[in-house]
Amino acid sequence: MLNINPKDTTPIQQGLFSVAFITVISLCCLLFGVRSMLSWSMIMSPFILFCCYNPIIGIFKQKPIPYFCVSVIILIILAMYVFLSGNFVSDFSYKETQELHLIAALITVFYVMLNMLCIVFRVILHLLVEADK
Repeated sequence: MLNINPKDTTPIQQGLFSVAFITVISLCCLLFGVRSMLSWSMIMSPFILFCCYNPIIGIFKQKPIPYFCVSVIILIILAMYVFLSGNFVSDFSYKETQELHLIAALITVFYVMLNMLCIVFRVILHLLVEADK
């Protein structure tokens, strides 16, 4: 039996899972003819999942700076993949839809803020461990 601890996943593994999930959703949208803004929403959902999951897993890493750097690169690659998939599947392009610009900006701000919150949490944990000694 395959036993994978979620805390042991790397940003690359998380990104590959998100790419696979985006691909499956894109294929389902094409198969079932979903070409509206709903397709963009469904394609963006694994990207949002990555933005929520990745910083929280980063709390448990011994070396947070390399983890964060790789995560940002993976985030950029995922954003490009969402952009290409959404433009391919949907009748609405990213360029012509203002709502998608706002959503992308909000996701980016959320990702940065969640990372900052996780860093603060990690510092508090470190201070509590040092105070226990």
